[in-house]
Amino acid sequence: MLNLLSRAVNFEQVPVVQVIYSPFTQALQMVGRDAVLRQMRTHRDRFMSGLTTLAESTVRLIDALRRMPLAGIYYAMDASHELLAEAEYRSIALPFDRQVLTALPTTWWLNIAWLRGESAMFQLGQELGLKALNWDSSIRNQAIETVGSLVRVGLMAGLSSQHLHDSTPNGLHETLRQVLTATGGRRLILSCDGPIKLTTPLSNLYAVRDFVQPTVR
Repeated sequence: MLNLLSRAVNFEQVPVVQVIYSPFTQALQMVGRDAVLRQMRTHRDRFMSGLTTLAESTVRLIDALRRMPLAGIYYAMDASHELLAEAEYRSIALPFDRQVLTALPTTWWLNIAWLRGESAMFQLGQELGLKALNWDSSIRNQAIETVGSLVRVGLMAGLSSQHLHDSTPNGLHETLRQVLTATGGRRLILSCDGPIKLTTPLSNLYAVRDFVQPTVR
């Protein structure tokens, strides 16, 4: 797999990051929100033991990835106020986030937090020492100019995957101009709010590329 990836990607020109899900997010994906919240509050010791196991396996995954020429990880976190109070997340999930992120190689320079949810804990994401925060900036209370005033790390946002899929090249250029105006182009990585849809028109992807390229040549 590494040889195939190396032939397909010029790692010196294209930073490649690996998606890693937080232990808490892994638990949510395995058993669902309701079961996680119920077990967390009624059988906390057993729940924490499960997160310990997930964190240890995630650290082993990171260790196995060390031989790959990665730029970093894309760390998915369900750190959102509609799911947990921030104090609860800090006491239950954050220690395992720190355990995982402490295991990252120092040579990985582009480690990104993917903050999932409609009311993300941006300050908490900033505290983890990652280089950039990615989130859904199309949500009103998570607008890019608002988040930019709250944190001092990189902002990885500007588009939604749905908008990228449904819009036109001209519509995307207008959206991107608005994003640059809102941020002044500072600390910004133009990006979607997560993985893009497989059926996204190539013309839209090229439109984003063509908008960005003149600024990076």
